[in-house]
Amino acid sequence: MSLKDATDIVATVVAVIALDLSIYNVYINRKDKVPRLESNVSWDYVSVGANEDEVEGRLFIKIINPGDEVVWWKRIPGGDYVYPVAAVVIALTAKRVKIQGDDDGEIVIRFVPPESLQKREPV
Repeated sequence: MSLKDATDIVATVVAVIALDLSIYNVYINRKDKVPRLESNVSWDYVSVGANEDEVEGRLFIKIINPGDEVVWWKRIPGGDYVYPVAAVVIALTAKRVKIQGDDDGEIVIRFVPPESLQKREPV
């Protein structure tokens, strides 16, 4: 057995081990369906220019992670009005965001759509 044959065998073994690890990694990621990051892409118009007299369309990307402090725009039942509630993101699901907030002095946990959340700016 020559040196070339030995290096070919070692390279093949390493490739098979790498393939096994890749398949295992795909299996684990597929089994664990918990999203780690929630992103929301929207198109909006903003004022630009020296006098803010021009309007320009911009693409906005909003990222939400567990632990972020947010403002939940809570809709008043039976109406089109909303009011702000300070909250913290606890977890993310496929379609909703789990938050904990202070709603009129009561600590509540809610699953809300990401469109109703706005990141709180540090003061």
